Amino acid sequence: MRKKWTEQEEEYLRKNFDKFSYQEIANFLGRPLASIENKTRAMNLKKNGWSDEQIQFLINNHEKMNRYEMSESLNKNFETLSGKCIELGLYRPHGVFTYPTNVDYFRTWSHPMAYILGFITADGCVIKNQLAIALSIKDVCILEFIKSELSPTRPLRFFDNIRHDRINKMVALDVISYQMYDSLVGFGLKSPKTGREVLPEIPDKYKGSYLLGLFDGDGSIYKHGKTYAAEIVSACGQFMIDVNNNLLDGFGSIYRKTKNINLPLYRLYFCSKKAMLKLYYTMYHDNTSFFLPRKRERFEDFLRMV
Repeated sequence: MRKKWTEQEEEYLRKNFDKFSYQEIANFLGRPLASIENKTRAMNLKKNGWSDEQIQFLINNHEKMNRYEMSESLNKNFETLSGKCIELGLYRPHGVFTYPTNVDYFRTWSHPMAYILGFITADGCVIKNQLAIALSIKDVCILEFIKSELSPTRPLRFFDNIRHDRINKMVALDVISYQMYDSLVGFGLKSPKTGREVLPEIPDKYKGSYLLGLFDGDGSIYKHGKTYAAEIVSACGQFMIDVNNNLLDGFGSIYRKTKNINLPLYRLYFCSKKAMLKLYYTMYHDNTSFFLPRKRERFEDFLRMV
């Protein structure tokens, strides 16, 4: 039985059909590709080329706006707009940013830097000289912290993610920087990173902060009988092994979480009192720069029980 289109889905399609590919829209809405193509025809939505006004906009603004901002203004796909800029020979001078950005941030280790690097490994996307992080609105505090470190005056982007008839409030941070991109690629962060995560060489004093960022991104703590258990998940089994051995002295246990051979998921699992305490005291220390409050509160509940 065909799923009926909601008003929210139709509005999303109307606003984004010329900005994203049909496959991207299908993935976003959780619908088959054919459904998107048929609905686009039914709504008489036709993809536009480049008008003279849009080309002039690129010429006038390519040095003072980044390509992401121009794609938003013109309602164009980022890749499409980037290709047009290259075709027209429009490049921004190095070092010119609409918002001041600490482009050398990931070249010097610190506790905040290690935390953010761990979080990006879990929940970030590094592609085409761009760092992008999108989260549920309930975790906006994380992006506020990352923004304060990387580019304090840069605004966050708020949007609705419509999936399976549910509207999820989201918030995103997008930073475009050639220098920052190169630094992150040097740590093994390059799209597609899912299933290809690598543990970088981390100075001993910053290992706990990196682990905390990783946990706040891809970790969870939950009730397990009368006590608590915790886990970190990843699509890369070797990455979980390296995290366990190099950051936690092997206190965790690794399991394959799914049986889908095409989409494996591994979890680094902590259940015993000794393992939970090792995880807690490794992550939360005197130099902790930031943490996700709702996860630490559950750890505090666990500590009160032991």
